[in-house]
Amino acid sequence: MMRIFLILILILIITSQNVHAQIFNQSEPQQRIDSTLLPVIDIKPAYIIAKAGKGKFIQREVKVLNRGGLPLYIHSVKPSCGCGSGKVLASPIQPLSVGKILLSVNLDGLYDGRDEVEFVINSNAKNSPVSVKIKIVPGNMLEEKE
Repeated sequence: MMRIFLILILILIITSQNVHAQIFNQSEPQQRIDSTLLPVIDIKPAYIIAKAGKGKFIQREVKVLNRGGLPLYIHSVKPSCGCGSGKVLASPIQPLSVGKILLSVNLDGLYDGRDEVEFVINSNAKNSPVSVKIKIVPGNMLEEKE
């Protein structure tokens, strides 16, 4: 019985010293970034079906939600072809706030049966890069679906 009591006391002493050392250890710098705070980008909608009308351009606005704890900085919006362009309408996007990106497609630039343009969005988010696709359909096809 005495042995068990001494073993328990010894375990308590060792444990309390380890806890004390962890709490008061000043030798390690405390400038770590918590990865749970990093921005997380969420795009709505991520896939757009756009009707090709009589004009040369299609423009669509997408919403960007920052689900992280730090500001979201969008570095670039790169289209998959020269016919597309993207413009960030608000940067930085604060935590739990919504920003917007304006995506444009020049229909004259589409060739070889291409009917889809992908935009890759690069940012400081931990899930970067993300993409948005615009599928262009002839105007009469979309009307038939509705």
